[in-house]
Amino acid sequence: MADANGSGWISFSEADATMRFDAARYRIFDTDNDGRLTLAEFSEFVNIEATAGRIVGEPNVPAGMVKPPARNAEQLRTAYDIDLDGAISALELERLLIDYQGSSPDRLDSATTLDRHDSDGSGLLEPDELDRIATLLNPRQVGERPAEMEPAGRSVIDMFGRPIERGESLPPRIKGPVPPFHRLDLDRDGFVSLRDLERLEGTTFAPVRLSSVLATLDLDGDGRMSESEFVSSMSAPTR
Repeated sequence: MADANGSGWISFSEADATMRFDAARYRIFDTDNDGRLTLAEFSEFVNIEATAGRIVGEPNVPAGMVKPPARNAEQLRTAYDIDLDGAISALELERLLIDYQGSSPDRLDSATTLDRHDSDGSGLLEPDELDRIATLLNPRQVGERPAEMEPAGRSVIDMFGRPIERGESLPPRIKGPVPPFHRLDLDRDGFVSLRDLERLEGTTFAPVRLSSVLATLDLDGDGRMSESEFVSSMSAPTR
C-alpha cells in the first residue's frame, strides 16, 4: 500500500504521503542510501517498531496517488478483459477509463470512445482497436523516450494461445490462429494429458473413453501425448 505506484520500492514522496516519514526518518531506514526503501528495508522498519512495542498502522494512501502503469494495447486488454472474451466491452472500458483518468470532467466518455474506435462495429474493442486508446492514455511528451513496458507477445501462441475458461459445463476455448496441438495442451506443459482432454470434453457425451484415445496415441507409453506423437497420429500410415 505504501508503494503506491507499484515500482517495487517506496520513494520518499510515497513514505511521506502514506506514512508521514520526514527526511531524517527515511534516511535511517534507507540503509544503503540509494533513495529507495526496499521490501527488506521496510521489513526491518516494521521489526524495529514491533520490538519497541509500537504499532505500525496501515499506510494511508491519498486518493488519486495510485496511478496505473503505462500499458500498450495488448496489456490493456489483458488487464481489463474481465470476462476473458478477448476484447474490451463497454463496462470494461468504463473501468479502464476511471482507473486512468479518475473522475476528471475531461475524462473520455466510454460510450463515445467505444463508438469512435470500434471499427468493425462488434460492440467490443479488440487489441488492434485499442492502439489509439493506449496512446491517448499515455501521451508522450516532446523529446520523451517511450516508457519501458513489458514485451508484447512475439509469437502467435503468445498473442492468441491463452485458454478462455467458460465455466465447468463448457470446455475452454482458444481464439486465434494457433497450432492444433496447442489447442489440446491447455496447461502449456508441452504434452497433452488425460486432464487436458477431460477439460476439453466438458460435460459433452463421448462414446469413446478418453483414456483409450490417449493410450492409442501415446506411442512411448508415458501416459501423455507429445507434439511429435500428435503429428505422427495425423500422418498417413506408411506401407
